[in-house]
Amino acid sequence: MHADRDDLQDLWYAWLTVEVYVDPAQDVTCLHNIWTGEKIFDFRMTDKKLREITKENLVFEAEYDARIQAHKDREADWDAVVRNFSATIMQRMYRFWAGNKRMEEMRWKIVMHQKEKERQSEQAASILLQAFWRGRTERLEMRSWIAQIYCKRWDDRRQKAFYENVYTYEKTWHRPYIHARLFPEKEW
Repeated sequence: MHADRDDLQDLWYAWLTVEVYVDPAQDVTCLHNIWTGEKIFDFRMTDKKLREITKENLVFEAEYDARIQAHKDREADWDAVVRNFSATIMQRMYRFWAGNKRMEEMRWKIVMHQKEKERQSEQAASILLQAFWRGRTERLEMRSWIAQIYCKRWDDRRQKAFYENVYTYEKTWHRPYIHARLFPEKEW
């Protein structure tokens, strides 16, 4: 059983391993399998050979489609690998940037904390110096006041010196502590 010439033409085009041309010597369409070197003229085409060509064509087409799909899958895998690698690089860059930013924020806090400690220690030192200065100034002023308050007198009856507060008239036989503290060099 022979197929119609148009049907054969469609099948010939589908037979991917064959070159189809018109043989100029015989003026007929020739199917030439380049891999095997086989030549078939259209008037000698049998159903068996047509089935064989169709089967080879289907197998080759499936193999060709599988190779194309494998190439596409390999390209897709490569694109995924490149995207994944690029995403990893970008994530590392972001993490590095974010880490530096957090460290910069923490450095700022640490610097501010150190400055605050320095300010507090300077303030404590200034308060201490002020207290020392005020104490010294008060002691110097108090010296003249204490010198005016206490007066050393002689008791004729006991033949002993005593100390008297000129404002309260309080008397004591021992030198007042404040007087001894403010005038350590004097013995009266």
